Amino acid sequence: MILLWLILLAVICVYGIRLRKPTEDCMDIPQTTAIKGILVFLILLSHVRGYISLDGKPGEIYDLILSYIGQLMVAPFFFYSGYGVIESFSRKEGYSRHFLKNRFLKTLVHFCCMIPLFAVMNMLLGIGYPIEDYLLCWTGWTSIGNSNWFVFDTFVLYLATWFSFKAFGKAQDKERQKLYVSGLTLFMALCICVILQRSGKGDYWYNTVLCYPFGMLYSCFRKRIELILEKRWRRAVLSILSLVLFFLLYRIEGSIAYSLCACCFCMVVTLITGYLRIVNPIILWSGKYAFFIYILQRIPMIVLHSIGLRNTMALISASLAITILLSILYEKVLRTLDRRLFK
Repeated sequence: MILLWLILLAVICVYGIRLRKPTEDCMDIPQTTAIKGILVFLILLSHVRGYISLDGKPGEIYDLILSYIGQLMVAPFFFYSGYGVIESFSRKEGYSRHFLKNRFLKTLVHFCCMIPLFAVMNMLLGIGYPIEDYLLCWTGWTSIGNSNWFVFDTFVLYLATWFSFKAFGKAQDKERQKLYVSGLTLFMALCICVILQRSGKGDYWYNTVLCYPFGMLYSCFRKRIELILEKRWRRAVLSILSLVLFFLLYRIEGSIAYSLCACCFCMVVTLITGYLRIVNPIILWSGKYAFFIYILQRIPMIVLHSIGLRNTMALISASLAITILLSILYEKVLRTLDRRLFK
C-alpha cells in the first residue's frame, strides 16, 4: 500500500503535464516552482521512512526508489536558486545592494521563526538535545529535530554570493560582472565543500552544493545555450547525451563524481522541461510552500511516531495533512512579518 503514495504523485504529475509551446520559457517561475513542488513531496516521502516500517516487497521497492534518487531531490533547488540570483541581478536595479537583506536575512528569519516550534515539541515530548545543539541550531549547523543541512548550505552560499557582489560591484560591463560573480561563487562553493568534508560532515552536506554556482553559470550563458537548443533535434541529442553522462557518473563512487552527477541531473531536468510543462495546481501550490514544507514536515512525523502511531498509511496521511496546515499558517504569519521587516 505504501507504493500508492509514489503512484499518486506520479499520476498528479502526469495529469498536469502538457507539451510546451516553442515560445514558452522552460525556466520561468511557474515551471521551476512546479519542479520544486514535485521534489518537496519526494523529500517528504523520503524523510518519513525514518518513522515507519518498510516490511515486505512494496516497502523494499519504495525504499529502493527513494534511495536511488537520494540527494538528487535537492539538487534542482540549489540550481534554481543560483539561476534566479543571476536572473534577478540582470533584471532588477539595485538587486546586489539589497541581496544580504532580501535573500540571506529573509531566509534566516523564516528559518529561525520555525525553530521554537521544535523546541516546544521537544519539551512536551521529553526529547533531549545537548545545549550546543540548541545554541547552533539557529544557523543550521546543528539540529534539534528539524532538517538543517540544506538550510546551512543555503546560508553560506548566499553569503558567498553577497561577497562576490561586493568584490565585483564596480565592474562596468554587467555581463562580465555576472560571470565574475558566478566564478568567484563557484570557487567559494568548492572551498565550502572542502571545509565541510574536513569538519567531519557527511557527504550529503556538500555533494550537491556545486549545483548553485552551476545554476548561476547557466544563467550567464543561457542565451547562447538557447540558440543551440532552438532546433528540436539538437535538444534531443543533448538530452540523450546528458542522460548517458548522468548514469555513467552515478555509477562512480566519490563526492566529486556525485557533485558532477548532481549538476548533470539539473541539466537533464532542464532539457526535459524544454518539451513539457507542468500546470497542475496541486504541484504549483506545493512548490510555492516548498521551504515551509521542507522545514516543518518532521514535526508531525516525530509527534505521531512518539505517541505510538504505527500504521504506515495513517502516519503518512496525517503527517502530510498537518504539514500542509502548518505551512499555510506559517506562510501567513511570515508574510505579515516580511511587510514590516523587508519593505
